Amino acid sequence: MRISRIIAAAAALPMALGTIAAGEAPVLYGACANTGGATVVAAGATVSGEVETPIGAPFLGGLENGDAGTYILDLEGLEVGTRSNLRLTLSWDTLALADYDLDVNGTAYESSEDSEVASLTGLGHCSVVSAESYAFIGNPTDILTMTVKAG
Repeated sequence: MRISRIIAAAAALPMALGTIAAGEAPVLYGACANTGGATVVAAGATVSGEVETPIGAPFLGGLENGDAGTYILDLEGLEVGTRSNLRLTLSWDTLALADYDLDVNGTAYESSEDSEVASLTGLGHCSVVSAESYAFIGNPTDILTMTVKAG
């Protein structure tokens, strides 16, 4: 009787070990819906492109704002619960004096005379981020570039 119990226990051992070793597969995020034409930024990716150039005049600040894009953080394929950061950098190429400011989701970033950076931390899957540029001093020939990095 003792031997039959040992044999039965030994026969069940591989099934028990297989269950422990395999574990449950993690639940992963699916793709984000994008019905508004926003730029999708995947985890670990960087996207960059020219954005609308607003016009400004000295000491009058913010005469015009420009659309600097709407971005969706897509963590598709990562485990549910994963969060990520986004770093948005507005930079400009100009031969004359210029200063632009960046607004991201209603928060102003006005710290530099040659680029503006917004660092957003702990964002969830499918977070939507909207950005606008503002001219303190600028002209229509300036080229503004928005670079967005996830990770």
